[in-house]
Amino acid sequence: MSHGYGTKDASDINSGRVVKLVAPAGRQPFGFIAPDSGGKDVWFAPHLLGDGKSWDEFKVQVGRYGTIPAPVSYVLDPKGRAKGVCVLSLAEVDGNDDGRISEEEMAKYLEAHPEMFQKVKTQMDREREKRQEERDAEHAAWVAKRKAEDAAYHKRKVAYQEQVKDDEAEAQERQELYARLAAKEDALRAKIEETKARRDSLKEQVNQLRDEAQKDWESGAKAECKAKQAKANELQEERSGLYKEVDDLYDQLKNLDWSNNEEIFRWVQKRHDRPSDLSWFDLHGLDLNFAWWKATELLKAAQTLGVPRVEVITGAGHHSEGGVSRLKQTIWTNSDSLLRSAKSGQIDDLHITDFQQVVDDDGDQNPGTVMVLF
Repeated sequence: MSHGYGTKDASDINSGRVVKLVAPAGRQPFGFIAPDSGGKDVWFAPHLLGDGKSWDEFKVQVGRYGTIPAPVSYVLDPKGRAKGVCVLSLAEVDGNDDGRISEEEMAKYLEAHPEMFQKVKTQMDREREKRQEERDAEHAAWVAKRKAEDAAYHKRKVAYQEQVKDDEAEAQERQELYARLAAKEDALRAKIEETKARRDSLKEQVNQLRDEAQKDWESGAKAECKAKQAKANELQEERSGLYKEVDDLYDQLKNLDWSNNEEIFRWVQKRHDRPSDLSWFDLHGLDLNFAWWKATELLKAAQTLGVPRVEVITGAGHHSEGGVSRLKQTIWTNSDSLLRSAKSGQIDDLHITDFQQVVDDDGDQNPGTVMVLF
């Protein structure tokens, strides 16, 4: 009727009467149960008791029935022994008071008392189940940990891939920006060189015409001399105009370079997911003169608005020639840098109390960022 392990339903649990308890000298006690369903008596021993009871406690419960064989519940183990033996309350189980427990009465009792499925477990069963539960819990924890690690790895991988895409997109955007700005400057420089070449060419023509005019004068060719002198003067006037044109082109180039630096500065700031509140700014990619001027302008504005501190990003120079950032030196590390000059009162209308290298949240110093204190 029963295998005795993994008891799940009423058909696994039997009922019977304790017909004998034996306590031989020097050996462990044992007993016999007469099954209510009939058949030969079933042997059991202390380690096969249920409900967490000791042999002595079990004997006390059996003794309360006096001369009446105590009713018990049990399951059969694979060896045919009574296992998980528990003393029952006959009054509770024997519904028709006939002094015996039928299968129907036992099933009805178990339905009303589901805790019996736990009581008919021996201490060994309980320990085995506890160990299994601990193993299951350890395995579940291990699985959960692996899943969490896998999820974290996947999250990091996705984040890394997205960062790579963002970096590549940013690099492409930066390259296109620099190429577009450089093309404007290159076109203007080419025009300057073309104008200078024209100017130099006119100089040679003027000198040649004047030399020829001198020879014509000496040879008596007065008319030819005057014509060549007039042409030389005309070309010299054009050459003089080219000097002014070159100067104007250089001014345009300077203004274009300044404008390009402004555009680069705006683009760099947009790459940061931070509000533009003068508490920070990034000088990456700027010419040194422009960076000095821009930093001075922004620090003065922050000072006027009462901003207590400003984070200035220059970069550490990891990608600079020789691993040294000239921008960093210009802004804050050289003895004649902007911040040292401002701290010593050498910059008009800009007064700072101190500046310090920024320390990240994890306690590491950031060699590419400085905090300016007013």
